Amino acid sequence: MNRSATSDGKMRAQPGGKRKGLLQDRAAKPIHRLADRRLDFPRSVALRKSYIVASTDRSGSTFLCSLLWRTGVLGAPAEYWNYRSRPGAKPIGTQMMERLNASSPADYLEKLLACRTSKNGVFGVKAHSFDFKEVLRKFPMLLELLAPVTYVYIQRQDKVAQAVSMAKATQTGAWVAQAKSNTANLNYDRDLISKCLNFLERQDLDWMQWFEKHHIDPFVVVYEKLISDPTSVVRGILEFMGVEGDPREEVHPPDLEKQGDETNLEWVERFRQESPAAVGSGTSKASPAVDVAARNRAPKGDAAVSRAEASHVFDRYDEVRDSAARPVDAKRLRHRYEAIINGNRELFRNARVLNIHSGDGRWSYAALNAGAAHVVGVDSERAQVELARNIFAELRVNPGSYEFVTGEILAALRPFRPESFDVVLCQEFAKLPDPHLFFQRLNRLRPKHIVLDTAVIAGKVPMISFRLKEPDKTATNPDIRSAAIRAVPNHELIRILCDYFDFRWRLIDWRRLGITDWTGIHDYEGDRHRTYILDRAA
Repeated sequence: MNRSATSDGKMRAQPGGKRKGLLQDRAAKPIHRLADRRLDFPRSVALRKSYIVASTDRSGSTFLCSLLWRTGVLGAPAEYWNYRSRPGAKPIGTQMMERLNASSPADYLEKLLACRTSKNGVFGVKAHSFDFKEVLRKFPMLLELLAPVTYVYIQRQDKVAQAVSMAKATQTGAWVAQAKSNTANLNYDRDLISKCLNFLERQDLDWMQWFEKHHIDPFVVVYEKLISDPTSVVRGILEFMGVEGDPREEVHPPDLEKQGDETNLEWVERFRQESPAAVGSGTSKASPAVDVAARNRAPKGDAAVSRAEASHVFDRYDEVRDSAARPVDAKRLRHRYEAIINGNRELFRNARVLNIHSGDGRWSYAALNAGAAHVVGVDSERAQVELARNIFAELRVNPGSYEFVTGEILAALRPFRPESFDVVLCQEFAKLPDPHLFFQRLNRLRPKHIVLDTAVIAGKVPMISFRLKEPDKTATNPDIRSAAIRAVPNHELIRILCDYFDFRWRLIDWRRLGITDWTGIHDYEGDRHRTYILDRAA
């Protein structure tokens, strides 16, 4: 006899039979990845309805999706739109696209529906707000193809506990119980927990804004209720979806284990003691949806902790951009800001700055914030340049203090006259396939200083490693979907180019910056990424 979930969420014994071979295969080789083809439904059926589990990090959404999957009538919900790579693991979105050999977002959706829609025609997917916005940006027809779409919104009342859980996962890399945990990096970090708290707040606000804008009334799941009474929560969703009487599929998703431990409790208590003004009790007593909606309607300056504490230059930039970097990315950005900008303010003060591969403009803004007199940002992607212009306009930056230029980098540098710039800031050196030609262009411009932040490879003789950046198959824009060449140099190549073009070089010693937690910047810790300051010889 096999134990299997019934449509009311309870566990009952079921006889084996038609999928005996699959179960034997599972016994021989346990399933650990949700992209495993053995979890596919045995036949393709027409889509009747779909639902989205609208979630935030560490909200209990993985546990909820496991319960919904086990009903046999709610598809196989998972993060199929998660393409964000983490060290040592590919996200399920990338795994599924590769496994299904999908050539485009439309092709991926078609193949995904064919193998992950339960026999009653229901398809489920889980998404965090930033993944949801990104997939809609790349594939605007998505929701139309999934219609009718129902939303299940899961939220956790104890935000501090949720932020602590996220901080631990960020440090250890263990986002699910089956993942390998690197406890060597585990240490209490109030700043990281605070960033996680702000980031989670931003995600909740994103979902509430989406629901209000599109007049959506989601089924609300409270994490604490889910843990105490999962059967009633699942029953409520079955009724909300109108599938409680549908014939069920025999399913066997992987089992889950609880990840929280005494460390979580200790960190929660310590953070509350250290930050009483910021978090209060850390637990919302009101209905979660009502609580978030009320904060969403508050004046912009008071809407969230993240906005109240937006004191860092990049926090202010994200505030206007209406986005938030993931905590580990925010931590990396701050460390890089300290090494690249804040530690070299004397170079930027009253300087004319050329920002190569300026992207969304945040580093150009940081240069102005550090005292630069004027900044020119150059980027090959028109959308990034337009975004930077719009953000600068909203920030009311003096229009005479900046300019953004679109074009292929080396070609875009030709119009500028020698000595037009005092400082050149370049952080995407690997995107330039010809380092010698790039240094030749810099030599013609004759800047006083160059801040060069780049990945490096090992090697005792001058060399460069050409690497193919895989195409983004999730994008509908053919330019974004195409592959790209990355040219990663070694130190000896940079040294010889500096010698040839009369630049004196020095290295920023990251190990002397007082960093104790290298989360998010292990490439700098391992000397695989370096920050150079080049000074023009007299």
